[in-house]
Amino acid sequence: MSRAVILAGGIGSRLRPYTTIIPKPLMPLGEHPILEILLLQLARQGFERVDLCIGYLGHLIRAYFGDGERQGIAIEYHEEETPLGTMGAVANIGDIGPDESILLMNGDILTDLDFASVVGAHAASSAGATICVTRRRADMEFGVIEVDDAGDLVAYHEKPSTEVLVSIGVNVISGSQLPLLEPGVRTDVPTFMERVRHSGGRVRCHETTGFWLDLGRIDDYQAAADLIAEDPTRFLP
Repeated sequence: MSRAVILAGGIGSRLRPYTTIIPKPLMPLGEHPILEILLLQLARQGFERVDLCIGYLGHLIRAYFGDGERQGIAIEYHEEETPLGTMGAVANIGDIGPDESILLMNGDILTDLDFASVVGAHAASSAGATICVTRRRADMEFGVIEVDDAGDLVAYHEKPSTEVLVSIGVNVISGSQLPLLEPGVRTDVPTFMERVRHSGGRVRCHETTGFWLDLGRIDDYQAAADLIAEDPTRFLP
């Protein structure tokens, strides 16, 4: 059974004042909330179940989605009494088998990623975990100085930029790695990935060149809303 875990419990502080009364996953993009677009994408790609990790204003998320029948995917809810980070909440899901792989993703991204192919590539690899990444330009707003051991100038780079790989908030985790988590203890994805690596497991990076936007900031949310207004079916063909 294809299965996903979506993190939907954050406060959404960077989207205030909107998220004062509505949880970030329910922020609308055209006719659908952000989270509903993800659920519909998953259902259309063959996923049968999603575990929603909720916290802040979680009762509103439950009220909107119910059991997931409208979206065509079975929903199970897991409520955090205290924030457990981007990985710790997974430890509260008790029925993930050691031979099972789960798609773990943030509930506030807009993407055209083929989630099913990512899970398939992970399953075909020997990795304990897969991180989906994309390339971005990182711009430095200051002049960067290089010096030698004597403190003399070697090079002066005025506001340089460099290309880096960044995580897009989509991962695949093998169930065999979940014993590295301690239930009830806050753990973030970077910490967990390092644990997998240091325990002898392989952490694979899956590079995507498709569209991806993190909707955590007001400017990015507005950009996503504009895209949907221009083409309402772009992410739900």
